[in-house]
Amino acid sequence: MEKLEKDVFSTLKVKPMLPAEATRLIVQVCGALVPIHDRGFIHHDLHTHNLLWDGKGNVKLTDFGIAYVPEEEKPARRNATGTS
Repeated sequence: MEKLEKDVFSTLKVKPMLPAEATRLIVQVCGALVPIHDRGFIHHDLHTHNLLWDGKGNVKLTDFGIAYVPEEEKPARRNATGTS
């Protein structure tokens, strides 16, 4: 599992971002959302606490706990006997 640093919110409390840094962040977040939305997922909880920095200055989108997941992406439900 990848080790992630602080969330973006904690970073912004200490020091505001320069416009170029903010642009890079937005581009990375949009780049993460495109393939997710293309598959029908909707995050539903996008904010700076759910954006974490990796050790290389890249941002990672986290916490899909309340995301909308399309029916075709959900695992098959099983009954008590283990069959579909």
